[in-house]
This record gives sequence, structure tokens and C-alpha cells, in this order.
Amino acid sequence: MGYATDTLTGGKFYIKAAQFQDVQSGELIIGNTVKGYEGVDFDEELNFQTTAPQILVQKASGAGYDSYYFLNDAYIEETDSTTKGWADSNGNYVNLTIDPCVAYWFKVVSGDSEVTTSGQVENDGSVDITVPQNKFTLVGNAYPMAITLNGVQMTSSDIVGVDFDEELNFQTTAPQILVQKASGAGYDSYYFLNDAYIEESDTTTTGWADSNGNYVSTAIPVGTGFWSKGVTGEVTFTFSK
Repeated sequence: MGYATDTLTGGKFYIKAAQFQDVQSGELIIGNTVKGYEGVDFDEELNFQTTAPQILVQKASGAGYDSYYFLNDAYIEETDSTTKGWADSNGNYVNLTIDPCVAYWFKVVSGDSEVTTSGQVENDGSVDITVPQNKFTLVGNAYPMAITLNGVQMTSSDIVGVDFDEELNFQTTAPQILVQKASGAGYDSYYFLNDAYIEESDTTTTGWADSNGNYVSTAIPVGTGFWSKGVTGEVTFTFSK
């Protein structure tokens, strides 16, 4: 069991990682594990789509999103009743479950909110996710811990780097990770190079580098997801405790 708390600014989308499982089902059920935001009422004009807390889950194809909204009266067709919970674009209740290692966009609308995520932690020693070639994919650590780029928490046995070049062409040819800035506006970009530069020792090594080709030890905070793209081929990331 565990929990993590994060203060989110109202009206901004953040890339979040589902890292706690529902205790009873063992699934990453958002409605049971993520708390600290208020719902709005359904309306026939569908204004709730702009006023309710919102989650966007990337489609399996990588193109577009499925959108969900937190309502006070999401409709349950089977019982012809309503309940507080996540709903689809038409206001129908959904048991919103996120797959392990998948990140999602999350927005609270009515003001700054202290959002708490809690539940049980993934039991397996490691969890894999595959990022397709040339498609940006939302990825998140399966465990509630920070990730250090070039650290042991996230590794890959099939990633193929490229060489640094003075013209910075590697920024379009290397496997890439984009980490959302803390402000929510823009990204910090990282590239997997065969010869990332280590200033302290004036040497190079294979690993993640910044936009200038410098080897990094950047930390991605707990509960934060990121974009990744496998450019030289698909990439399987392994997350470990």
C-alpha cells in the first residue's frame, strides 16, 4: 500500500502515470485510486466537456484520444440510475481502467487541486511496455518512484542509438523522450546516443543525452508520465523497482 499527493493547477493538462492499483481488483482503476477533485452535473448541451475534470487516454493506434469526464451524475444504462464517477463524452458511466506503464493526460478545471493517488503497488519485479517506431507514445513508470534517465529503474535491451553530429541531426534520428516541464508548458527533450558526452570525465558513453548531446541524469518525478518515440525501431522499456 502507498500514496502520492500532487498539487495541480486548474485548467492545465498534465501527463500522469497510473502507479497504484485498486486493492480489491488489482487493476489501475482511476475512480478508485485517484481522489481530490470535484465533479460537475451532466447537461444536455454537453457543456460538462469543458467544465468537468478530464482525462485523455491515447488510442491504441497512437492517433487521437478517448475522453472522459468526472460527473456527479454519470448515467448507468443497466440500472437506469446515476452515480458520481467518470463518464464518456455522452455522460455514460465508465469503469475507467489504465493499462500498466501507460500514461494519460489529466486536467482539473475548477481551480488548483491537491490530488492524491493511493492503493497497492505492482507486485511483479519488472513490467514492460513497447513503444512503436516513429509514433509518439505516452509512457509511465508502473511503480510509484522517480525514474532517473540512464538509471536502473528504466532500461531497454533493444534500443538502438545514433551518433552525435555537430549539425544536431540526431534530434530527428535518435530515439526520443519528451518530459513535460513542471509549469505544464512545453517539454524537455532527450535523445539516445551512442556517444553522449560526459563533461566531468571528458569521455563519451551510450545513453540518454540532452539537446546538445550531453549525458544526463535527469529525474522524472513520481506519478509523472512522458512521451517517447522509437525512431531507429520499436523500443521495449522495462521498469523495475
